[in-house]
Amino acid sequence: MARSAPTPAVLVIADDLKLVESLRGAFGSACRVFLSPSVETGLKRVEGESLCAVLINLAMPGINPEAVVNAVRSVHGDVRLVGFTPTPGRTTIDGCQIVTSPVDWKDLRGLLEERMTLSAHMVPAAPPPAPPPPPVAKIEAEPPAPTPVPEPEAPVEQSIAATFLRDEAEHLESANRFEAANKSESARIVGRILRVSPHYVVCEVLNPQQVLAPGWVADEAIVHLARSEAYRGPARLSKVVNTGRSLICEWALQGAWQSVSPVSSASVMPQNEVLAPFFERMRLLDRVSEVFKAAVADVASVLDEARQCLDRIEITLPAVAGQTHAETQRAILPELQKGIFPAFDAVFARFEEASRQIPPALDAEYHSLVRQHLHPLMMCAPFIHHIYAKPLGFAGDYRALQKLIEDPYDGQTLYARLLNAWLVLSPAGEAYRHRVALLEQELSAQAARCHGAGHDMRVLSIGCGSANEVARFMAASDLCNSAEIVLTDFNAETLAAARVQVSKAQQDHWRLSRVSFVQTTIQSLVADEARMRRRGLAALGPVARMAGYDFIYCTGLFDYFSDRVCKRLVNMMFQMLAPGGTMVVCNFTPANPIRCFMKYVLDWNLIHRTPEEVARLAETDARQELTLSPGGVEAYLHLVRPSV
Repeated sequence: MARSAPTPAVLVIADDLKLVESLRGAFGSACRVFLSPSVETGLKRVEGESLCAVLINLAMPGINPEAVVNAVRSVHGDVRLVGFTPTPGRTTIDGCQIVTSPVDWKDLRGLLEERMTLSAHMVPAAPPPAPPPPPVAKIEAEPPAPTPVPEPEAPVEQSIAATFLRDEAEHLESANRFEAANKSESARIVGRILRVSPHYVVCEVLNPQQVLAPGWVADEAIVHLARSEAYRGPARLSKVVNTGRSLICEWALQGAWQSVSPVSSASVMPQNEVLAPFFERMRLLDRVSEVFKAAVADVASVLDEARQCLDRIEITLPAVAGQTHAETQRAILPELQKGIFPAFDAVFARFEEASRQIPPALDAEYHSLVRQHLHPLMMCAPFIHHIYAKPLGFAGDYRALQKLIEDPYDGQTLYARLLNAWLVLSPAGEAYRHRVALLEQELSAQAARCHGAGHDMRVLSIGCGSANEVARFMAASDLCNSAEIVLTDFNAETLAAARVQVSKAQQDHWRLSRVSFVQTTIQSLVADEARMRRRGLAALGPVARMAGYDFIYCTGLFDYFSDRVCKRLVNMMFQMLAPGGTMVVCNFTPANPIRCFMKYVLDWNLIHRTPEEVARLAETDARQELTLSPGGVEAYLHLVRPSV
C-alpha cells in the first residue's frame, strides 16, 4: 500500500520557549518544530520523526558547540546543522553553519527548504506491523485504555508529558494573538485577542509601560487565529485604554483577510486542532496538587484585593498644593507599603512552601498554572515584566539589574508601583545591592594593597554587566588612577552600557584609569587560559594576554552553570591571578526567600547552592574565605593566591 510522505521535522536546541511560535510561523505546515533545552532530551523527542535539520543556540550558558555538534552527528549523520549566536565568529563548526542572531526565521527557512523537500520525499519502506509508539507531540492518538490497577508512571513518560504541555501551553496561549509593527519607529506590539470582527480587533497588551496613542499606524499587523495566520496587512490604532495592569487596544484593519487552512481551522476540525489540546492540557493539569492550586488562588486573591483597594485610594487621593498628582502618590507610597508588604510576604511565603513540593517531572504543568492566573495581575510592574519578557534574550540582563539600584517605585499606578517595589526591595534585590557595595570595597582594598606594594592594580571582571561597582570605585577613590581594568561580557549591548557608565565616571571625577572592554564568552576565556598554560604563550587573547591580575571577580554567572563548568572557571581565574592576588565569585543560596517565585513567576531559573557547595567549587589548597550577604541569600567565595 502506498504511504504518504512523512512531515519533515526540525529540532531546536535552545532554552527560549518563544522560539516555538516564531519557528512555527516561519515554517507553517511545511515541517514540525521541536524545542528542547538539551541535546539528549531533544534527540529522544524526535525519535521516529523524519528529522531534516537541527538548529542550535550556541549562546546558551555552559554550552560546548563542538560537543553538541558531535552528539547530534553521532545519531544523525546526514541532517543539516545550523548554529545561531549573537557573536560573529567562525562560519562553520565541523559542518555546522553559523548564523548571527537575531535570526530571521523566514530567511532561515530558505536555507532548509532543499533539505526539507528531500526529507519529505524519502519515504521508507513500510515496516512490519507493530504497536504505535506513545505520542510525543501529536495529540490525535487515543489515550491508553484504563487498567483496573493504575501503574506508576515512568519518569521518562512524565518528562515527555511535561515537555509536551510546556510547548503546547505556550502555543495555546499565543494561538489567538495580534502583532503590530511600525518599521520606521522600530516599534512592535504583541497582544492577546479579546474580540475580533472582519473590520477590527480588540487585544490586551500586558505591558502598561508601552506608550501608545490613538492614530498610531502599524505598517504590518498580523492576526493569528486557532494557530493560523488569518490576516496580514496595515492597521490603525483607533482606541486605547490603560487599565493600570494592561492596555486594551482596538485596531481598525485596513487590509484583506486570508483564507484559513482547513487543517488548522477550528470550524472545520475542532476535535483535532482545538479541543484535543484543550482536553490534553486539562488532563495534565489535573496532576497539579490541590495545595499548590490553593496557594496560587490565595496569591491571586490578595493581589486582586490589593489592586482594587489601591485603585480606590488613587481615585480619591486629594490634591496637595504645590504637588503634582504623581508627587502626591509618591509621597504616600512608603506609608502604604507598611500595610501591603507584610500581606505580600505572607501569601508568597505560602506559595514558596507549596512550590517546594513540585515533582521535577511535572514542572511544566505548575509553571503553566502560574502564568495563567498570576501574570495578568503582575505584569503591570515594570521590573517583573522586563525580567519575564527578556528583551536581550536572557534573564538578569544589565537593564534588569540596573532597576535594582534605581527608584523602586516604578509603574503607572499605586498598585503597580508597590508591587514593583516589593520585588526590588526583597532580600534577593538587597543581595545585588550588597554585591555592588562589597565589590566596590574590595576594589578599594586591593588598590590600597597594590599601591603599598609599589605597583599598579590590574583587575579582571568576568560578566561585568553595567559595571556599577567600577563606576562607584572611580567616584570614591583616587587610587583608581593607577588601575588597569579589563571588563568582559558576551553581550555587545551590555558592554556598550558599561562603557557609557564608566566613561561618565571618569569624566565626572577626572580619573585616569585604563579601562578596556572585551566581548568574549566563558568558553573562549577557558580555552585561552588553557592554551596559554599548555603552550607557554601569553599572546592568544586580550584577556589571557594579561594573565597576572591582582583582582578577578565573577559575580553574576555561577548561578547559571553546572558544577563542572564552575570548577573550570574557578581554576581558570585562580591560574590567572598574580602572586598575592584575590578572586571573588558568588552564588545564590537556598536561603533566597523568593527562589520559587523567581522560577515560576519570572521564568528566572537559577542554580541555588549552599555555602558548603560553593566552597567545594574551589579545587585548590589556597587560602579561602566564605562570606554571606544579609540574610544569607548569596554566598561569596574569596580565594587568595600565595605570594612567591
